[in-house]
Amino acid sequence: MVVLTKSGADVFAPTDGNSVPRKVGNEDAQTWATEIERGIANPSAPSYTVATVPSAATSGAGSIIFVADEGGGAVLAFSDGTDWRRITDRAVIS
Repeated sequence: MVVLTKSGADVFAPTDGNSVPRKVGNEDAQTWATEIERGIANPSAPSYTVATVPSAATSGAGSIIFVADEGGGAVLAFSDGTDWRRITDRAVIS
């Protein structure tokens, strides 16, 4: 999961909150680019146990997590909007 300290829209916005033209700060742009590069080079998903997974509905369809203690071993799972399903075979985690 990529955690960004600022959104790209904030870093590269042509105007400030008062519609005044602004320049892009080099330091903000470098920080943002580094955070994006780290996320691309080292993708990760939040880790849970079967007992601690968040609600699949609240997380939203398409969300991905790592389930450390799934019955057949550790596995990535995705939310279909109702249940968390193993990516390997689409079975609901248990």
